[in-house]
Amino acid sequence: MPVDPKPVLTVATGRDAGVIVVRVAGQLTAVSVALLRTRLGSVWQLPDVSVVVMDLAEVVFCDSAGLGGLVDAWRDSRARGIRLMLAGAGTQLIQVLELTGLDSLFEIHPQVAAALGVAAQ
Repeated sequence: MPVDPKPVLTVATGRDAGVIVVRVAGQLTAVSVALLRTRLGSVWQLPDVSVVVMDLAEVVFCDSAGLGGLVDAWRDSRARGIRLMLAGAGTQLIQVLELTGLDSLFEIHPQVAAALGVAAQ
């Protein structure tokens, strides 16, 4: 049986204009959400972090466990006094957030550049 060379989920972090940007790509599912939690755990420990933008532009699927991971990220950021913004989420993910009422928890921006602009104000 051939192995799929592409990982189910990739999570990369970087800084842009003093803001931590977490780029999430792939499928955010019960199988992969642990990776997101681990990477965010490292982000929460960084010194002088006041804003985190989670770039979701390349998330192609998100199940209920993935939504749970996003809610956990929101809780963790609030507990640490860190402003969490979601950016670039596709139509399907936005619809799921709206249907579940989770859109009211998150500060959602159409793209990373827009979130960075708001963070700079």
